[in-house]
Formats: sequence, structure tokens, C-alpha cells
Amino acid sequence: MLFYTVISIIICLILTYIAVDIVYKLSKRKRDERLAYLRSYKSGKFLRVFAAAIPLYTLGYLYGGDNIADAIFNGIAKTTMIVALRFDFGPLRELMNSSVAFTVAVYYTFTLIVVSAVLLSISLFYIWAFEKIKNRAWNREKGNKLLVVGDTGDCESIYKSEKKMPALLLTHPMKSDAKERLFAKGIAYRQTKDYSDSVAAFVDGVTKGEGGKLVIIVNTGEDEENIRCAYALYTRLKDIIDSSEDKEATVKLIYSGLSVYVFGNPKYETVYTEIEDKSFGSIIYVNKYRQIAMNFIDEYPLTRFMNEKQIDYKTSLIRDGVDVNVALIGFGKTNMQIFLSSVANNVFLKSCAGKPEIKKVKYYVYDKINAKNNKNLNHNYSRYENEFSRDKNPEDYLPLPEVPAEVESHVLDVNNPEFYNHLRYIATRGKHDATFFVIAFGTDLENIDLAHKLIEKKEEWGVECLNLFVKVRCGLDRFDIFERDDCHVIGDEKKIAYNTSAIFKPAAEEMARMRNRAYSLEYAIASGTELTDGETDRIFREADFSWSTKKTQIERESNTYGTLSLRSKLNLMGLDCVKADADGEALTESEYLKIYAGGESLPTVTDALADGKKIIDYPLDFPPFGESLRTAMAIHEHYRWNSYMISKGTIPAKKREILSDVKSNGKSYKLRRHGNLTTFEGLVEFRKMIAERDGISEHATDVIRYDYQLLDDAYWLLTKSGYKIVRRK
Repeated sequence: MLFYTVISIIICLILTYIAVDIVYKLSKRKRDERLAYLRSYKSGKFLRVFAAAIPLYTLGYLYGGDNIADAIFNGIAKTTMIVALRFDFGPLRELMNSSVAFTVAVYYTFTLIVVSAVLLSISLFYIWAFEKIKNRAWNREKGNKLLVVGDTGDCESIYKSEKKMPALLLTHPMKSDAKERLFAKGIAYRQTKDYSDSVAAFVDGVTKGEGGKLVIIVNTGEDEENIRCAYALYTRLKDIIDSSEDKEATVKLIYSGLSVYVFGNPKYETVYTEIEDKSFGSIIYVNKYRQIAMNFIDEYPLTRFMNEKQIDYKTSLIRDGVDVNVALIGFGKTNMQIFLSSVANNVFLKSCAGKPEIKKVKYYVYDKINAKNNKNLNHNYSRYENEFSRDKNPEDYLPLPEVPAEVESHVLDVNNPEFYNHLRYIATRGKHDATFFVIAFGTDLENIDLAHKLIEKKEEWGVECLNLFVKVRCGLDRFDIFERDDCHVIGDEKKIAYNTSAIFKPAAEEMARMRNRAYSLEYAIASGTELTDGETDRIFREADFSWSTKKTQIERESNTYGTLSLRSKLNLMGLDCVKADADGEALTESEYLKIYAGGESLPTVTDALADGKKIIDYPLDFPPFGESLRTAMAIHEHYRWNSYMISKGTIPAKKREILSDVKSNGKSYKLRRHGNLTTFEGLVEFRKMIAERDGISEHATDVIRYDYQLLDDAYWLLTKSGYKIVRRK
């Protein structure tokens, strides 16, 4: 009997060790690891508990008189029944009646087996309950909430990035392992067979004015599916508006209660923007490559890496003998969008015989195929040079703007023996040139590998002002080269593209809206509107509403790029902008104006403020170029706007179109033409034409004020958005 007692005690000790080990590991694991561990009986971890029954049954059969072999095999057979929770005490009863220790071991083992089965059942129920409870909570949420449509890993990144709103993931039907994965990540989900029908149904509650705003992000991974969802949403909204008694009120209700962001490939941009432009301000097209490019020009304006060797801070002009060079290594979707965004934002001036001229950035494109063979590029940026310039008669137009950049396209692979010779020529041509290489031709590791080689080449060539930007989709920045101040990671998709803070663009978007309000306010002043507090509030409300419901994507982006150019313009004056809580002493408004405008204040129409903004008085006798930094910055802004419009494929309107189109003065975003696409001097001729046609004052038709307005309002825009202006280090 001693033998049976000793073995029973050993089994109890082993089981206790197993139980403590399981509890300890469960307590230390993360949620996803804990779930996997609970259900890991399939892979053998919980079978340790079941295996303890084998020696117990073997002892029972031995005590009953079986030989050792029969006892072992019978014990194994009985244990297989326990997996199904079928406990048989028959072979154990005789020994249990004779040994208390054995009895304890049996009940202890069976109890742990039951506990493991219960844990398994709870884990299964927990997943089911999690789905139901989370769905119900999301449905009943009265505040703002987020719906992410798609079952890709990118959608999960978007979901996890949102910290303020309750979120729900809408997916196609999933297998059990996919459900477990989402549960383990704490992602609430709902399943549907048809994305478009389900998404369209969600907007019904919005039109009832129930709760806060519904934000929908569509990223199914398939453009056809994304477009189908967007069109289903537009159709549902149109039906709701058409059937309403007060259509304007319904549009405002939808505008305030619904925002839909639809991801899409830039190859189909016009398809997406067509839906966007007619969707009552609720559907917004998201091009992740534009997200990357806008982040690039925001974080890394070229002026950030230039200094007094290249820029005369007193005039904001590029010094004589200095070129700005950008080599784009690879010309896929990322670098093409960086090119377009850079052209639209990185605009510089030089003085030629006392007159301002664009100092064109020189772009060198390297790819396996000819970069010019691209329908999107030819439809947009190249339209001005390829189509418009060939058949124009200059006398039909106001003075025509220059092509905003010099572009050389080389069909040259990175493996070509001449590749490094080309780059060396660009980097070493001018002693004080500012040169930038943007690497986005291959995989993350291929891009990083080339960056290593070019860093070595930089030292070999003895070049100072050369900066590298390396596309790394996964944000892998742990390599030593990224610790340098001349090599930077761009294109971290999880941070820049699949992140709600980047999708919503709160800072840039809000400043662009503020800029739009300032436009509307200035237009009202020019029209003779008397500004009272109530009238100013009305102007701002209407500006915000028209921003989404009436403005085209080109107009909205124009304001966004304008505000993104603030840092570059400040850099040209020896200043910078940083977060309000960053290091560096903030300039006061009077200190800023003394540098920018040569005085501590600007003349105002009234002492009253509009949302904290001073209402500047704009006469027609602006100081001439060469005598005023403020005028130079206004010219910068107008030529930046010209460059942006050209990058969007917009061409100048003819004089007869400007004069005959009384309502919009030749402007047509549908036909992509604009009456203000001219030189700074051409704007003076423009206002004279309109004033003479309409029989009103030139002050009422002047548009130059809007070019001054951006830097005049810079202090207000930045400080109200959580930034401060500092001197460059």
C-alpha cells in the first residue's frame, strides 16, 4: 500500500506544479497570448493534466490484479474517454476505498480536468459575448463613432490608431481563427456579405439627427469594392436629400453628422474625385501616396536644410550661383506624388534686373521606364507644357507664368554603371547647391541598402549640402544611418497612411479651414459688407459649410498646400515654426511683424477681431519688390499658387473668357482653367479689366490681397493651431 500512497503523492505534487505553472503564465501573458494559451490544449499544453489520469488508472488496474502491460493499455484507453469528460470510477473504486492519498489524487486530477474544460468553454463563450456586447455598445453610442470597412491588416491599424471614438470593424464573413485574432487584439467587428449595402444602411441614422458624427473609413483593399461603397453611399444620400422637404437643411444635417473617407489607387483618381465632388461634402478621397507626400513637405521642406549660404534672409531670395536639385530615384506612385507636391510647395525666387523671377528647382528623375509615359502626369502637371504651350497665342492671355520646374527624365536603372556618375554630377556641380536624393525605387531593404551606399558616396565626393530621404514603408529606422542629420525615413505607412490622425489631418485641415474663413471675410469686406459680430459669425459658418459642400478638391487642397507652405516661407526669412511646447523662445507678434513687414503692426480696417484675427486693410499701393520683404513673400505665395494649379493641370483663361464670364471671371474647375493664373503684374491688369467691365473700383476687384494675406495671418494661424514662431537655429 505504501507504493500506491507514494505514487499518489507524487502525482498530486506534479499536478500542483502544472496548475501553478498554468496560472502564473496566464497572469503574465498579454490578452492575445492568454487566449491562445487557454485554447492550446490542441497543441498539447493542457494535455499534461489529462496525462496524469494514465498512471492513476494504471494503478487501479494493477491493484485489481491486471498485469503491468494490460494495466498500462487499459489506463490509456480510459484516459481517452476523459477528454470527452466521461469519468469512469469503476477501475479506481477498490484502490480508492483502501487509500486516502489515492482518493485525493483521483479527485484532484478530475477537478483540474474539469477546470481546463471550463476554461476552454469560457474562452469560446467570451469571444461570442465580446462580439455581441461590443456591437450593441457601438450601436447605442450617442457620441461620435468610427466604422472601418475592410478586413485587411491596414484596416486593423486604422482601428487601433483611433483613441477617442468607439470603433467597429466591418468585415466579410470570417473563419474562427480570424475571429480569435480580432478578439485577441480587442477589435470589435461585424460581419457582412456585401460591404456596399451594409455601409449605405449605416447613414440612415445620421439623417435623423441621432447622436454625434458617424465617421466611415473604407479600405477594402480592392478599388472596385471601394468605389462601389462610395457610390452606394452617394446614392443613398442623394435619395434622402431628394425626398426631403427642406433639402438645404438635410444637406447641413448630413454635413454635420457624416464623414466618409475612401482609400483609392491614384490610377483611378478621377473616378474617386467625381464621386467626392458631388457627395454633399461627406465623401473624401484618400490617396495614401498623397498622404506620404504631404507629410514629406510638412516635415521636410527643402528650406529646412538650407541656410544663409543659399538664402538671403533679408530678401527671402535664393543667392546667385545657387541651384536647388532634387533627384527622384524611382518614379512609382510615391515619388511621382512627392514630385507633384514638391512642385506645388517648394517655390523660390531670384532677382533678375530688379524683377522677381522663379528660381526653378531642378528635378532629375531616374527609373527603369520613361517617367513621361504616364497618363496621370500628362493629364495634370505636363498639360501646361505639353498641350497649352504649343497652340497658344500670348496676346490672348494675361502675362503667362513660367513652367514651375526644370525636369530631366532618365531611363536609368540603379544597377546601370552610369548611375553613380549621374548622381555625382548633380551633387558636386555647385559648391553651395542644396541637393536632395529621394529614394523610393524598391523594397524597404533595397531602399535602405542604396542609402548606405550613397552616404559612403557623399563622403567620397566631399559634398556638404546633400540630404537623403528613404522610403521605408514599415518605418524601420533602427539603422545607424537614420541617426544622422542628413538621412531621413519617409513613407511610414502605419504612421502616415493607416492612422486616423493622418487621415483626418486635424492641424493642416483646421488651418486650411481658417484660411478659407479669412478668404470669405476679405471677400465680404471688398464687397462692402459691414462687419458686426453676428455678421462675422455668419460669414465663418457659411465658409465652413461651403468648404465641404461647394468647394472642389482642388480648392480645398489649394488652401491646405498654402498652410503647409508656411514653414518654408518662414525659413526663407530666417524663422521657423514648432509646436508650442517645443524648445525655443517664441517671437511675439510685434517681433514677427518687424521682421516680416518692417514694423510692429499692420494697418487694420477696424479694431475688432474676427476669431482672434486682425482685419487687415489692403490698399492698392503695395510696396514694390526689392523694397519690402512682405511684398517678396506675397510674390512667393502667388507663384506657389501658380505652381500648385499647374501641377493640377490647370491652364490660364483667355482674356475674352475672363471678360465674358461675369460670374467667375474665366474660372472653371471643371475645365481646369483660371483667370488668375498669371504673373504678379498680370494680377494688376486682371483687376483693371474686371473693374472696367463691371464699373466698380479696382479695390473691389483686387485679388493680390489674398497673396499678402497668408503671411499677414501667419501668426494667428499658427498660434491658434498650437504652434509658435521662433528664430532659426
